[in-house]
Amino acid sequence: MKKLSVLLLLAIGMGLILFHSCQKEQSDKAGSEIQNIAKDDAMIRQIISFKETCKSILANPGLKSGGSMRVDSAVFYIEAAINYTYGINNPASDLIVKESLFPIYPDRDGTFNGEELAALNQQVIDTVTEHYSSVPWTNKIIILVDLEFSINHDDYLLSVTTLIGNSDPDPIPSLAPQWKFGEKRGACTGGYEGIMDAAIKLQMNVHTAMWDDPPPNHTWTFTNISRHNFHDPLFYPSGNQLDNYMDYLIYYASASIYPYLIDSVECISNNIEMPFYFHNYVDFCESLEIGNLKYQRCEFVGKDNDTYWEHELSIWVGIRWETNPN
Repeated sequence: MKKLSVLLLLAIGMGLILFHSCQKEQSDKAGSEIQNIAKDDAMIRQIISFKETCKSILANPGLKSGGSMRVDSAVFYIEAAINYTYGINNPASDLIVKESLFPIYPDRDGTFNGEELAALNQQVIDTVTEHYSSVPWTNKIIILVDLEFSINHDDYLLSVTTLIGNSDPDPIPSLAPQWKFGEKRGACTGGYEGIMDAAIKLQMNVHTAMWDDPPPNHTWTFTNISRHNFHDPLFYPSGNQLDNYMDYLIYYASASIYPYLIDSVECISNNIEMPFYFHNYVDFCESLEIGNLKYQRCEFVGKDNDTYWEHELSIWVGIRWETNPN
């Protein structure tokens, strides 16, 4: 289910010490005042207020929070607070996605009171901590956390996706030979097995092209994060003749198409094929920057079996806020 829109979120206001309900008149008010409330520091103050209030409630179980918060609002603020606290904008090339799904239990009117909200916030933090702890890297970092809730036969479900990066990956040559398509098969001339492939190289280049550095001494905080998967290249034909060379906008080669899965198909040429896929993958990223949504991160994975080789793209976008850590 789509997360709470910013129009409604900004109507919650600055005072999250008392958990305001998200009522229709607040949404209507936000719709008319959105242009006047969209300052980044105002949103960051709301996120910090939410975070500190949850912390205070957990530390003082008898504290009365007053009011309630709808599920969509709760998911928005929990995600925003976690990314504000733990998310690091790092161009790490090694990425691991960890995912969990569990039921949540709002009240009958679809809201959480303060105690329930603080407990859910802690449950999500614990889940992200488990994701982080399960990754074996020494210098690992949390890139982003994406929360999505859904309703299935009146049951509320919350998915937690944590993107974890390796901040100290193996060195990659700046001027590389041709890379094999994926599975970290390394360079076509040998070497870098288990470290690098064409999908990862494209991921690095596309991220560099799409990423906007924040102003000096500032960082970005993302809200309303959403993941978009492009996992079936057959949906994106290029119009070229089917010969396992740039047949689709996303890399795909088939064992049933001549010249089949041979070495020259496995190796993606630097002068023709890599630029072709680079521009296509950038186009996929840019197509998701709708309204105030901005690119945040991408993961490109090369996968294979006995009948085909392909790339699978995952792209995250969100609403971006400028943060002054001081």
